Amino acid sequence: LRKEEFPWIRGAGNTFIHRQGHITAKILICLRSVQMGLRVKMISLIGQKRVVNRPKEESFTLLEIILVVLVIGVIAGLTVPNFSKTYVDIELKKGAEDLAYLMRYAAGRAVIKNIKTRLEFNPEFSQYWLAEEVKDSAEAGEGEFKKISGRLGKKFNIPSGIKIELEDEFVSFDPDGSMDKKYIYVCNEKKCLIVSTKEKRGDVLVLEEE
Repeated sequence: LRKEEFPWIRGAGNTFIHRQGHITAKILICLRSVQMGLRVKMISLIGQKRVVNRPKEESFTLLEIILVVLVIGVIAGLTVPNFSKTYVDIELKKGAEDLAYLMRYAAGRAVIKNIKTRLEFNPEFSQYWLAEEVKDSAEAGEGEFKKISGRLGKKFNIPSGIKIELEDEFVSFDPDGSMDKKYIYVCNEKKCLIVSTKEKRGDVLVLEEE
């Protein structure tokens, strides 16, 4: 608008411009307020999300700890007797198998070296070892034996929980492959195993007593 053409509204242009700037400022203030509100809302939402996702820390109560200890104690009490029984059975089987292995070795050695060999026990049946016949004594008919040398010629101890039962204190193995027909009872407090040379010629078996 030209002031010259409308002199009766002189000063109207300035008033209009002033009002227009005032309205624009109010609009900008409102937009900034809305923007700040959105930012605050987003920050609060992010904070809530982080709080929700944070794992909840829990601890055991005294009652729960006592119950767990009682359960472990009961399980241990049931397991120990079975373990003890299993260990005793394993020890018995191992004792019988070791004895049978040495007897098989004695039988093969007698054939290979062409010399009479035997498994000997001490009077208490707490130790055993291998011995071979002295040739000079064999020719003289005396039948003397001496402990063989080497790793398998040492004395083997019988575990304290195992008892050996045998009629004599030795089992003989001849160069022709034959051997004394005997039963050796290997026993603990519960049961016995039998190391037998009677069942099969030239072999040593481990059997369970019926």
